[in-house]
Amino acid sequence: MNLLSVTSVLLSILSFLNTTELSTGNPQILNLISPQWDKEIITLAEQLPIQTDGRIKPLSTHARFLLLRLSGKTSIKTSDGKRLSPTEWFLNSLFYPNIAKQYPVFIVHDQSVIENLGLQGHEKKRDRYAYNEIRPAREELMSQAQRYSQIPPAQRTHIQEQILNLADNFLTFEEIIGYLDFTRFRYPIESNTLFTQFFPDKKEVLLSEIVEIFPEIKKKLKDISQSMNEEQIKESLTSIKQLLSEVSRLVHNAEHFTVIPPSEPSTKEWQSPLNAVINVFDPSIETVPDISLFSLFNKLEQTKDNKEQFKKHLTQLVQEITQKANKRGEGGKINLEVRYYKGNFLFYSQWIFFLALIITAIWWLFINNKLLKFSVFSVNSVAVLLLIFAITLRCIIRGRPPVTTLYETILFSTATAVLLAFIIERLMKDNIALSLASFLGLLGLFIANRYEMKEGTDTMPSLVAVLDSNFWLTIHVTTIVIGYGAGLLASAFGHVWILGKLLRVKKNDKDFYKQLSRGIYGIICFCFLFSFIGTVLGGIWALESWGRFWGWDPKENGALLIVLWCLIIIHAHLGRIINRLGEALGSIILGVIVSFSWWGVNLLGVGLHSYGFTRGAWNSLLSFWIIETLFLLSGIYIALSERKQNTNTIQ
Repeated sequence: MNLLSVTSVLLSILSFLNTTELSTGNPQILNLISPQWDKEIITLAEQLPIQTDGRIKPLSTHARFLLLRLSGKTSIKTSDGKRLSPTEWFLNSLFYPNIAKQYPVFIVHDQSVIENLGLQGHEKKRDRYAYNEIRPAREELMSQAQRYSQIPPAQRTHIQEQILNLADNFLTFEEIIGYLDFTRFRYPIESNTLFTQFFPDKKEVLLSEIVEIFPEIKKKLKDISQSMNEEQIKESLTSIKQLLSEVSRLVHNAEHFTVIPPSEPSTKEWQSPLNAVINVFDPSIETVPDISLFSLFNKLEQTKDNKEQFKKHLTQLVQEITQKANKRGEGGKINLEVRYYKGNFLFYSQWIFFLALIITAIWWLFINNKLLKFSVFSVNSVAVLLLIFAITLRCIIRGRPPVTTLYETILFSTATAVLLAFIIERLMKDNIALSLASFLGLLGLFIANRYEMKEGTDTMPSLVAVLDSNFWLTIHVTTIVIGYGAGLLASAFGHVWILGKLLRVKKNDKDFYKQLSRGIYGIICFCFLFSFIGTVLGGIWALESWGRFWGWDPKENGALLIVLWCLIIIHAHLGRIINRLGEALGSIILGVIVSFSWWGVNLLGVGLHSYGFTRGAWNSLLSFWIIETLFLLSGIYIALSERKQNTNTIQ
């Protein structure tokens, strides 16, 4: 067997590097204490640029949404009472997997899921379970998940969906705890004549040691292949096959996220530490790859119990990766994104809106108190400014307009509704719009928070191709979402009108309801203007992207419904076909149409605009539509009551 044959065998093995199954680990429950990470180490780790989900982001962002997806929270409480941040949890999972396996990280909403796997559930029906608790039933979990994955989503039961979700989360966690397996792997060489020449005094060696010396092994193999007999060649090939088999498994494990920027500017995909040096094993490649970053990962594992050494190597790793990313024009907003999530601007904005709502309730008890009214306006202003600041930071971080995802449309439409309420209050001075600002701001941010927790995915992802246009995102999507915000504000006014009549609030004050009706009509006109312009701009974008202006796509139909319904109300108002009650009911129907166009059509999963699908939103939408139906029925009751009252008055 000559060198050509050796090369052929090695290359054939390398072609299978990504096909080996993932290793799992020891299911034994260990009583280990969580490590205490230095604050500087946590800060450094948070700023480490990585590539995942198609974009460059800080490690802290990836850890945050991963923990949110697995546990439904952005922190975790350990059995020894420590509260871990996402980055601390992620570091423990990487460097201390046996400890991380003890953390109650898997959210299970129904105890029946655990019982179906043959395990003992907790006392609480909804609780979090550790990896070590579920590990004994891993085979059964994967078997059931495989069966249920064949069932169409619409036909799956609630338990089946949860088992599929648990299996997916379980595999994801195994990816994390196995990510650094390549730094712990030891290869036995005691009876291997090829490797013992390079490691004469060792029985086993780390993979990092083999990587450093493998260029010399290839050279040695090339030099002696002509003089080796058949048995020696077979022995050498067998040892290399065994090594590459292990390398293939380790490569698979180290694919959870990529962290090393490629040297070629045209290459977009980053590499994992092991993939970055995989060419060292290819006998057909003479050049030696840069293994400096690969070596740093190994040093991190080896010095993880030495804080100063670990900090030194982590600092070097973060600096080198950051420099490489900056040379490629990537990762420039990493630190800003870290500060954005640490700032919790949306969290504080939500609670300030809640405070404004409380002050609003007190204000309505003393409606003529100017100090309370000023307080309501001031607190709402602080809340909406925080919201606008958060939206602005997101635009800077992504270099995108403020509405690239469904999540961002919630934030933008909430800010639009609150600002529009301020304008209407300035024009009408009836206190209604200012009061609604508090409620709409709180409701919008509550929905955004629930959406983020439900999805558990990055809210600043890379865009699908059809949306990858800053120009059209700015002028079309922003315009449409302003229309959404106006439509929902009009609907809020309609609800106030109906509730006021039902509760007999200011029943003899005709000017109060007249002002409400003026507000409803004005906002509907505003909604029509922006929805119409946005729909036309969307048609122009469709013509540019898909070669046709209009295709009766569900999303297009939803936008058209908003425009047509606004037109119906406007014409009915001008023709005196409907009264104030009719306008109030029409605005509520407008809110239903907006919710369908905004969210409902995405849940259909059909059409060219089905890229915004979000799991589990149907129940929320149906609940909203049922409540709106009750308001519409209440409006009919009010109409019948007023007709009866008028009849009695005439008699």
